[in-house]
Formats: sequence, C-alpha cells, structure tokens
Amino acid sequence: VLKIKPKDYMTYQTIAHIYNKLEQYKNAISALQKVIKIKPDDYASYYGIVDAYSTLKQYKKAIKILKQLVKLDLNNQQEAFNEIGVMYGKMNQYNKAKIYYQKSIEKSSKTNYGPYLNLFEISLITKKPFEKYLVTKFKQLFKNDKTVMMQYVSLSILKLIDTKNYNQEKIEALLSDFRHKYAGLSFVDWHWGTSEKWINAKTDNKQALQSALTFFKNFDND
Repeated sequence: VLKIKPKDYMTYQTIAHIYNKLEQYKNAISALQKVIKIKPDDYASYYGIVDAYSTLKQYKKAIKILKQLVKLDLNNQQEAFNEIGVMYGKMNQYNKAKIYYQKSIEKSSKTNYGPYLNLFEISLITKKPFEKYLVTKFKQLFKNDKTVMMQYVSLSILKLIDTKNYNQEKIEALLSDFRHKYAGLSFVDWHWGTSEKWINAKTDNKQALQSALTFFKNFDND
C-alpha cells in the first residue's frame, strides 16, 4: 500500500508508472496531473501525459500539453515541436506536421536528427521529393554518424521503390548493398508505423514496398 503525503510527487509518479503498466492510461494521466500540480517544472510528467494521450489516440489533447511545454521548457523546445509534428502526422495533417518539424530544426542542436527523418518520411508518403536543402544540411551534419545515415538510406530506398518501379532483382540488389554496408547496426528510436500504414493503404508497388519494409523491420535481428 502506498501512503501518499500531500506534497509527495514521487509517489504519484510511481502510481502513474503502475497504471501505465496496467494500460490504465486515464488513471496514469490523473496521477501525472497531480505530479505537475505539486511540481510544475517536472517536464517529464508532461511528456508522460502526452504519451498516454497518444496511446489513447487523443492527439489534440496531446498537442495542447505540448504547446504548454513550448512555453514552459524553453531549453528543450525542439523536442516539443517535434512531438507536435508527430501528433499532427498521426492525424494525417502532414502540412501542419511539416511546420512543426521545421520549427524543431530551427531550435535544434546539431545532434538532433529526428525532425529531419520525420520530414523525409512525410515526403515519402505524400509522394513529394526529398527537399534538396534539407538533404544537404542533413548530410553535412550527420555524414559521419553511420546509424543515422542508415535510417535516411532506408527511407531513400523506399522512395526509389515507390517512384522508379524497380523489378525484384534491382530491389534485392539495393537491400543486399544495405545489409553489407550497415551490418551490425540497429535502427535507433525509429518506428515504422507511419510508413507501414501508408504502404498498407497503397495499391501500386505495394508488395515490393511491404517486402522492403519487412527487411528493414527485421534488420536488427539479422
């Protein structure tokens, strides 16, 4: 039994963690709101609420919390902007998502590659070319980070398969080169849900794209 003192925010954090494990996300949100009431600068709890709302597919509520964070956590605005972009992306509002990914890049350190990859993925699923200035800037910043470049190359391969109508032999050659170049590496903090949703809704090149996506999803286990 947890005994709660009026100002004991850490106990509420523990309660929220338990509720999350039990997949009782509304109760987790309630507990985290109590944390914030006691300790308004506990920004991790704000993100915990965002994650819970996202799991519940209540993306507008998540965005509302994230916009509060933009004003509160001035030293980490890039993360809040990026997450707002993610939420808009989950609602298929890609133009709004792009705006916030761009804001994240403007506020980002030179090590924050996430919003770049998110923008490339939006270009992929909306059938737009990867913007040259973004590709140039991305490569300048991350050309020596093989893991980050691997994630960019995987999106580029999906783009090629979708636009070039490659035959199976050509696709297998691309994936073989990828396996050889990035052997031993793993995708870091990257989720394929958005790309997978897009591929599953397609009618053209669907089988080839699904095959490539399966390759990338299983790459860590090869």
